[in-house]
Amino acid sequence: MLVFGAVGTYLDQSRQQADITQLREASKSFSTIKNALNAAQEELQIQKSKTSELHCDLVQSWLIGAYKTLKLNNLERVTIYYEHDEEFYLLARYSKNPHFAKIHCQKFPLNQGVISLSWQNDLHLELSCPSQKFIDDYIQYMHVNYGYVAENIEARLIFPKPG
Repeated sequence: MLVFGAVGTYLDQSRQQADITQLREASKSFSTIKNALNAAQEELQIQKSKTSELHCDLVQSWLIGAYKTLKLNNLERVTIYYEHDEEFYLLARYSKNPHFAKIHCQKFPLNQGVISLSWQNDLHLELSCPSQKFIDDYIQYMHVNYGYVAENIEARLIFPKPG
């Protein structure tokens, strides 16, 4: 009986050693696969960034083309908005004038302002609005004509209120 026990132990140890060797090889293989996956994910992220940059360049080129086609001047800008979840979001903007090119606010109410009226009616021309340089008149006009609250108007001013 002792011989069978010794042979059994030897066979068990041999199987365990074979299993350990196999697991070590699998671990090396897993490490190699993990490294390859990490490298592939990094490359994917780089390609996503490049694609995003190309999209931004394309949109900017389109805006510059529209700006030139419409023969806009330094007091005008062209902006692309999209509607999502009952709000307008600014996608991109272009103007030769750095004050008008700045993006002060990313989203706007769906039911207020010139953007809303343009969207609802396909076109809205605003020709009577006072310049933002006359802040009090501008705020009053935007409140009366478009329903904006003074604090919200001040947050969106191109030329910030002094003081």
